[in-house]
Amino acid sequence: DRFGKLLYVPLPSPDDRVKILKTLAKGRPIDASVDLSAIGRMEDCENFSGADLAALVRFCSLY
Repeated sequence: DRFGKLLYVPLPSPDDRVKILKTLAKGRPIDASVDLSAIGRMEDCENFSGADLAALVRFCSLY
């Protein structure tokens, strides 16, 4: 492997997911009715990585 070490990066906690979503949503055209705090705490997002959350924000900003 390229780096010589494997690092474990845990999935974000619900509070971390909310912070990530709010940071990623800044400057994006997301409707004010979208509750990022509620989305970040949803059980459906429990296994989302930071990349998954970024994809979710990109998708939300399309509509």
